[in-house]
Amino acid sequence: MKVNCICGNLMHDEKPDTCDVYAAYLREKYYDLLESNPETVEEMVDKMPFSTPFWKCKQCGRLHFFKSGKIEVYNLETEIPDTL
Repeated sequence: MKVNCICGNLMHDEKPDTCDVYAAYLREKYYDLLESNPETVEEMVDKMPFSTPFWKCKQCGRLHFFKSGKIEVYNLETEIPDTL
């Protein structure tokens, strides 16, 4: 799949130089899987909970979350120096 970022970077999930591809799991579902004591790696992979894919643009750092029928884009904040 190809997605054009707001910054102009054409991201492609099969080209690692354009974006980083991630998957996220709910912590509770992951712990439930671990507690079910899968006997093999294959069994664990087969029982993995559904993940929500997201990409990080390598040019600007924006996160692109793929939801049903749309893409939500978030721009990461810069670090705020500790002034306290």
